[in-house]
Amino acid sequence: MTPPTTSRLSILLFAHAVVLGAAAPAVAGQGPWDRTETRDGCLDFDPLRQPYFGDTHVHTNLSMDAVINGTPNDPSDAYDFAKGAPLPYTAGNPVATAQLKRPLDYAVATDHAEFFGETSICLDPTQGGYASDECAQLRADIGVSFAGPLEAQSFLLFFFPTNAPDTPRFAWCGPGAAGCLGRSSAVWDRIQADAEAHYDRSDACSFTTFAGYEWTGNTGFRNLHRNVIFRNEKTIPLPVSYYEEPHPAGMWTSLFAQCQGAGTGCEALAIPHNSNISGGWMFLPQNEDLSPHTAADAALRARMEPLVELNQHKADSECHPVFSNDELCGFEKAEIASQLPVPALDQRNFVRDALLVGLQEERRVGVNPMPYGMISATDGHMGMSGNVREDEYHGHVGSSTRRPSSRCPTPASSTPRPIRVVWA
Repeated sequence: MTPPTTSRLSILLFAHAVVLGAAAPAVAGQGPWDRTETRDGCLDFDPLRQPYFGDTHVHTNLSMDAVINGTPNDPSDAYDFAKGAPLPYTAGNPVATAQLKRPLDYAVATDHAEFFGETSICLDPTQGGYASDECAQLRADIGVSFAGPLEAQSFLLFFFPTNAPDTPRFAWCGPGAAGCLGRSSAVWDRIQADAEAHYDRSDACSFTTFAGYEWTGNTGFRNLHRNVIFRNEKTIPLPVSYYEEPHPAGMWTSLFAQCQGAGTGCEALAIPHNSNISGGWMFLPQNEDLSPHTAADAALRARMEPLVELNQHKADSECHPVFSNDELCGFEKAEIASQLPVPALDQRNFVRDALLVGLQEERRVGVNPMPYGMISATDGHMGMSGNVREDEYHGHVGSSTRRPSSRCPTPASSTPRPIRVVWA
């Protein structure tokens, strides 16, 4: 009998073992990693790492901006799509459908945690805040934002608070924001339930899911976004959002205290994305009070943030030709990445520079705070995990105008492979 084995993805945390220290000794029939869940062993088990294809960044109708884009698909739909089911392009082209030629191996729904409760309340007539001016504006804007988010007033009403710390939630959230936080808890429970429902725990090991969300900080219109992804079904009571922790360092500290440091078996990581529009702030080696990292600070950052999202639909964040003589640095740049007043182009926006900063910090304090592994994702807002056909699908909600049905390109092999993956 094959020993119990986890199917959580090593592609997400291949740097994690380096951060935590030496790996455990290998045991016959399993790899040199700690197990955090008990399940059937995979029939096709291989301790060696292999390439798998998936999407660690997709939004559904639990995200406010996806709602105003007209997105009908929820996390369960996103997982169905990742597993090969067709979904309609309700946004922009209601008669078109999309379907992956080859199902994905893994997916994560990462909706914006800042508005879980507010968005849910605005769409539920039984809730007290439903009749508020903000909720009425959100419902009026559904479908408006296809031409750009600033054409939807509700986008500004909801997202502007993430540009300044200490901005209170809406008054209709109630004392202590209890009403919105209560609804957020229900949404978070649903996100976890949908991930669990689609996670193949059988010995076929055909599809892997994770519970996750997006921390959506935009302080001073600088994109500081991170996707937070949990290793297993053990998570935290409520996501740490920008409202609770408006600085990345505060988010890492709070997340660690509630997760890794709580002794519950919870483990999590944060993945920064779109540093290209961060105004030079994404990779600053400093704390919330602007003090430089100590060795302990650098170690916490490396443990909580071992990966960086290098590419997605809002362009490439690796490097820029203005700061490099590498011609490849001119690939897929967004010179005007947003209608918002994004700060000027900055060399510190880019991952190549961050890797150098990490090495400099290691010489200074003895610990590299940014030993990044690199991944890419979509950041699609249609609940279509892995929908990346660039000649027909663009931006948050996509378009499919060339023909009524589009099928997205995938790796050469069309034969689904069992997942044989680990958290390492």
